[in-house]
Amino acid sequence: SEIYDLLCRRGFSAQVALQVEVYDFELPRRMTCTAAFGFSPDEVFRYQALADPQQQRAVLAACAPALQRLREGFGKEFMSPPVRSFDTPLPYLADFRELGRVLLGEAALAAREGRFGDAANSYLDMVRLAHDLPRGATLIHALVGVAIEAMALAPLSKLVPKLDEHAAMSAVQRLRALHETAVRWDEVLAEESQASRHAVLQQDDAMKEVQQQAGAAGPGGQVVLQRSLPHIEQFYKAAIEEARKPFHARQAVPIPDDPLAKTLLPMLGKATLGQAVAETRRA
Repeated sequence: SEIYDLLCRRGFSAQVALQVEVYDFELPRRMTCTAAFGFSPDEVFRYQALADPQQQRAVLAACAPALQRLREGFGKEFMSPPVRSFDTPLPYLADFRELGRVLLGEAALAAREGRFGDAANSYLDMVRLAHDLPRGATLIHALVGVAIEAMALAPLSKLVPKLDEHAAMSAVQRLRALHETAVRWDEVLAEESQASRHAVLQQDDAMKEVQQQAGAAGPGGQVVLQRSLPHIEQFYKAAIEEARKPFHARQAVPIPDDPLAKTLLPMLGKATLGQAVAETRRA
């Protein structure tokens, strides 16, 4: 990076004391590592060969308290906590995706039992969950929401011909209302812009502190501010303007010729493609 090269040219070096504490413990007899994104009641059904609906209902019964809590939460306004650092942990995103998979299993069982209206409601609860997740949040939240929504819409579209007139009309009305209140892509980009700005400034402050402690204070800690940050902010401003245009009129925003911008911004292009696919599904 520019900062590293600058410090090397100035002859900067530092020694860091490392202290390691080793604890005496025994390995457990069972694995304690679990997959954050791999659980699904439907996968439990297949793995355990649970073809009996009563056994499948027993699996879902264990998840009932979580689903009840989720649906109670649908009656309240939701906002994700703001992200203002590259180091902010986001463990709850895995929980949201697991909830989506539980709803998917609930819907699949209802469809197998011929309860098509209940199945549609479970799929629509997944869409509600997907649309709530990005509220006040950043790009990664929106991408998890896109993934949950995709899991719901594919089987829901196959279910529609099996719905009676009343259930079909109710599902269409609810889906339309969900789409009308979904978080806009320009809102996600605006929050991502703020998160990136705060995170970059934190890195700049951290570099200044390192230089001061090492007695090598100089312009290195300001390089990010003076060069990279304005480029990143201009990129986000242009991307937000494009996101506010009709889908067919949007154009790709070129990534600035800046080392930090080239590191942070390419994934935004991939995410925009994912959002475009999601908007196409909704249409």
